[in-house]
Amino acid sequence: MIDSAQAEMALGKGIALEMISGVNDNMSRSHYHAYFELYFLDSGSRHQLLNGSVLDNVPGDVMLFAPLVMHHSYSDKDAPFSRVVIYFTPEMIEDPALLSA
Repeated sequence: MIDSAQAEMALGKGIALEMISGVNDNMSRSHYHAYFELYFLDSGSRHQLLNGSVLDNVPGDVMLFAPLVMHHSYSDKDAPFSRVVIYFTPEMIEDPALLSA
């Protein structure tokens, strides 16, 4: 699923945000992008496949995916969730030390 924030990033925006709610809205495979993804789980539960490990997310969890890192988000069957994603390019980070971290 490509959300509208990803579409905005594809059009060249430096930062985009979207709140997504759903049930059985699971990615079919891992993906990556050329920008950062800040992921906040607002409600429900999700699983993240990251570097071969599955991480379970509960409400309040925040994850930051760096550019070009393969990841995959999914839920158990019929499990509702709500998440917020903020995408931003490396150019949006002005502090070189923060960017290299």
